[in-house]
Amino acid sequence: MNSRLAFGLTALAIFGTASIGAAQEYGNTEIAMNAKEPFGKYLTDGEGRALYMLEQDKPGLSTCYEACAKVWPPFVAEEESIKVKDVDKGLIDVIKRDDGQMQVVYNGKPLYYYTKDKGRPGSTKGQDVHDEFGEWYLVTPSGKMVKG
Repeated sequence: MNSRLAFGLTALAIFGTASIGAAQEYGNTEIAMNAKEPFGKYLTDGEGRALYMLEQDKPGLSTCYEACAKVWPPFVAEEESIKVKDVDKGLIDVIKRDDGQMQVVYNGKPLYYYTKDKGRPGSTKGQDVHDEFGEWYLVTPSGKMVKG
């Protein structure tokens, strides 16, 4: 095998696995709710880690991949494994991402974690973040973005 091809396949294996690992490192498939001033009620996973939406995502379509997904890992789960606590199960669905993972959507919007929350329950550092990937917001139990 030519050395460039071997290097490329090795890099793909390493970086491909890293991005999938980042998305799955949280490993919780429950959607729950938390409340915190000044935001009010917002969605979390079952461990209390905040879930976010990207304003630019279209219903049922994630646009966050590669560098974006390293900063904003998708909330992934198989539909049959999703549990709910104090939220409307009828607003939950999953979509197949371009990378093959099944991403949870709520009221049509794909859900993400934020790495700067460092996996800490109650941390909401991703609220109202405007970065090179777009505008990010916590999600209300009715599926709207938290403004303010």
